[in-house]
Amino acid sequence: GAPFRGEVRSDADRSLHPWLRLMRLVLLALAVLAAPAFAQTPLTIGIEAEGTLTSDGAVPFSIELEAGQFVYGEADQRTVDVVINVAGPDGMDVVRIDQSGRGPEPFTFTTSDAGTYTLTVTPFARESGDFALAILRAEPEATTPEGRLAQSMAAFDTDDRPGAIVAVIRDGEVDVARTYGQANLAHGLPLTRTTRYNNGYDSKQIAGVFFALMAEEGRLTLDDDVRTYLPELPDFGTTVTLRHLLNHTSGYREVYGPLAMTGRTVGGDILDRQDAIDVVMRQPDLQFAPGSRHLYNSTAYVLLTTIAERIVEQPYPDWMDDNVFGPLGMTQTTIEREPGDVIPNMARSYTTTDRGTFR
Repeated sequence: GAPFRGEVRSDADRSLHPWLRLMRLVLLALAVLAAPAFAQTPLTIGIEAEGTLTSDGAVPFSIELEAGQFVYGEADQRTVDVVINVAGPDGMDVVRIDQSGRGPEPFTFTTSDAGTYTLTVTPFARESGDFALAILRAEPEATTPEGRLAQSMAAFDTDDRPGAIVAVIRDGEVDVARTYGQANLAHGLPLTRTTRYNNGYDSKQIAGVFFALMAEEGRLTLDDDVRTYLPELPDFGTTVTLRHLLNHTSGYREVYGPLAMTGRTVGGDILDRQDAIDVVMRQPDLQFAPGSRHLYNSTAYVLLTTIAERIVEQPYPDWMDDNVFGPLGMTQTTIEREPGDVIPNMARSYTTTDRGTFR
């Protein structure tokens, strides 16, 4: 499928009958005429090139680049999930990109040699459909930490997609902090250094801090029986300890699976603390013997926060504010009192849809 690039002659060619040589020249001419069907479409920086993929097809593009350049581009996956393979002037692969299924597919690479770089677009899983490809930036590769950071975050540095905050900590101090993109797409609110994020499952580490502090103060041991603090939980004939809860080895069933089987929508319906406790109350036995397996478990951490409140006789978020976040100067960090709490200056969370838009 490569374009015709030249002719290699041998002594045998010179001995060919004239009409055979003529026929050969005709065939070579036809090959040249046919070459555009397989030729690479040249790309111009900042200008989008459109393409259509069949299930087993490939569409090649080319661009002339200098050595030592940072290159940023995007594919618009309109109706097909694309895979992009970038090859250098020597034909060797530089990078392969296949991250998202629809919408923008950003990519970056750096050039080591000057010359023609080939970007070949193929369909993922034998899909077919339309796409567009554009090289948006081609500039000298940054040499400063700040410049390299900015180039690495190029895909987020827009006003129409969710972004990120990046900080570099050196010797305990913020050395560099930059924000990219939006905190709220509906209202066009950009991220700032004080925007709050939902830490999600990372919050489990904070619960670990609470129980480590309680153990240091001698108010509990991590090998205490969970039913010492929650005697209403069923006795399954074997001891489940605080350590089992913390290490995801308790054998209690994960809250989301059983609730989904009852028709509750995870990520749609609001699931509260009692929902997780009810799952434990209703399960006929443990999923496995405590300590025998590791299985990620949110139910355990709901139980842990309930235990925490019984130990300190105070709402868990208030105790953490007074005893952990406050002393550490974490003035922008808090814990939800209940699902759906209004948290000022909060970034929204987003995912992509099948149409390539954000939800």
